Amino acid sequence: MNMPRVSRRISAAVVVQTLLFCWLLGLSVAMVLGYRAVNQLAEQVQTRVESQQVLALETRAAELAASIQVLEAKPEPAYAVLRTAASPLVHRTYKINLFPMLLPEVLVP
Repeated sequence: MNMPRVSRRISAAVVVQTLLFCWLLGLSVAMVLGYRAVNQLAEQVQTRVESQQVLALETRAAELAASIQVLEAKPEPAYAVLRTAASPLVHRTYKINLFPMLLPEVLVP
C-alpha cells in the first residue's frame, strides 16, 4: 500500500518539477525575445535621431552656404562704387606720386 502512494508522490513531484522547468524555460525564451525586440527598437530610435541630426546639420550647412554667398555678393556693388569714386583720386595720386603704396590694390583699376 505504501508503494503506490510513494510512486504517486514521486510522479507528482516529477510532473511539478517538469512544469516548473518548462515555465522557467518559457520565461527565459520570452526574456531573450523581449531583449532582442528592445535592442531593435533602440537601434531604430538611434538611427532616427541620427538621421534627424544629419538632416538638421545639412540644413544648417545649406543655410550657412547661402549666407556666405549673400555676404560675398553684397560687397561687389560697394566695391564698384568705391572703384568709380576712387578712380579719379587714384589717378591724381599717381600723377603727383603721393603715397602710391598706401592705396589698396582693389581700388586700382
